[in-house]
Amino acid sequence: MTCIKFTELLLFLLLLKQVSSQEPETVLREKGTSIVMGYCFGADYIVVYRSAPDGEQLLGNSSKKNLPNTPPADLQGRILMNEDENLLGMHITGLTELDSGIYRRECWQNHTVAKNHTEQLFVCKEEISPEEIHTNNEGGTEIRCNSASVGLEGNFVRWYQELHPDYKSTLLLDSSVSLEPVIKEMQGFVEARENGALLVLHKTVLQNFPQYYCVVLKGKTCLSFQNIYLPDRSESKEVFASKGERVVLNCTGDGEDLQWETPLGQINSSSPSNNQMYISAGREPASFSLIIPVISDKHSGTYSCIAPLFEIEYSLFLCTQNTLPKKVAFKGENVSLECSSGLDNHKRVQWYRRVQETYEIIGDTNDESVVIPNDLKGRVKLSDSGLLTISGLEIKDERMYRCVVINEFMDNLNTEDYNDEDMNEDDFSDEEHSNDIVRCHLKQDVLLNISKVPRVNPDEPSKVSGHAVAGGLLGVLVVVVIVIVIVIVKKKLCSTNRNKDNERSSEMDRGCTDKLKQPGEDEV
Repeated sequence: MTCIKFTELLLFLLLLKQVSSQEPETVLREKGTSIVMGYCFGADYIVVYRSAPDGEQLLGNSSKKNLPNTPPADLQGRILMNEDENLLGMHITGLTELDSGIYRRECWQNHTVAKNHTEQLFVCKEEISPEEIHTNNEGGTEIRCNSASVGLEGNFVRWYQELHPDYKSTLLLDSSVSLEPVIKEMQGFVEARENGALLVLHKTVLQNFPQYYCVVLKGKTCLSFQNIYLPDRSESKEVFASKGERVVLNCTGDGEDLQWETPLGQINSSSPSNNQMYISAGREPASFSLIIPVISDKHSGTYSCIAPLFEIEYSLFLCTQNTLPKKVAFKGENVSLECSSGLDNHKRVQWYRRVQETYEIIGDTNDESVVIPNDLKGRVKLSDSGLLTISGLEIKDERMYRCVVINEFMDNLNTEDYNDEDMNEDDFSDEEHSNDIVRCHLKQDVLLNISKVPRVNPDEPSKVSGHAVAGGLLGVLVVVVIVIVIVIVKKKLCSTNRNKDNERSSEMDRGCTDKLKQPGEDEV
């Protein structure tokens, strides 16, 4: 794809936005549903017409409140005028295939037509369930018309696209005429396959046309339609920081199509200098993140990463910083992290954990819908008071944890809660900074260290140390018993040996005595 062709498409899209506003808007409805012909905001009255072979038919006029409206016979009993003075409109209920056609509404204000809008209504027999578009690595995609009517004899497919950001439908392709896009400038960016049932779209087209409608027709009869769309990827996040801190605001995507809007204006630089904000542009931790090296008062406010297919908005608040001593816990055990603020009433506590250079939320006392990270599911519990408990500690749980205390009372306070007598000039001074203090009461960081082997604390004897002492005493006792047994056995052996020696000595003495006796002495 050449650069010249790409430029031609961009210029054409700008022209198409102007032309499409003058053409009838395509509207699709399922048989039996209803449609609103309106609304007219802030107008005096609304007038609605329907095109017919002999000219336009008047369907309703809200200015004639005291006069009966007499719509055509086929619409009688199915038209309802919404007469809210700030939101005028006309409802048609119980739609039938015969209601398909061109409708026009006029919004009148001060006896002048303030707005004139025309719609081409198709009432179809069936609406197929909508489907999301999933892009490929290049940012393009393939979309398919999933109606069972596709490919049947006599049927053909029309593709409509909604132009961003007006979301007005325009015809893209009509397979009964050609498999090439209706608009010549779209050729090369849109390819039709399988007789129009499948479209291959270039990423440039998706960036400007986020929604598509596949309509299956037979002659003038609409058989079915389906909405195929890119999901809304817009996000809003809050970031709490303290003066002097380094902050990273993540945003990933094609850097050529992204831009950062900040309280200090648009940021384009990717070169860090003099502690100024810059874009990471492929460096860690993300491909298009905004880096604020040193936070100061001027950085408080709204930051937006804007892309054709999504937008991420960050609200950055300044907080009072409090750092607690590190917390030591043992692997496999439970640990509780306390968030001490001194703010008892109207307190909302959020807990975050550090992931690379950013913090992800893991709990909110006022929001049970917070998505818990997969590795913490079933292991984290947050009490109403803000006490965070993590069970079954793992080595990977060792990191920095942050609690943010939000003054919920001031957060929900409306200007209606004040009156002029309660306000003075001091209340409006330094308003932006005071809003940060009101929103963020305190930010508290604590480093959690995980120890594999329990350590003995002499100031706080544990069960482990008691068991160790008992084991030592038992060992000494066993040794003493063994020594005593050995001594007793030795003594017994010595006594036995002495007895044997005495017996042998006695026998020897008797033998010697017998030999010394003279013959005849026994006879005297």
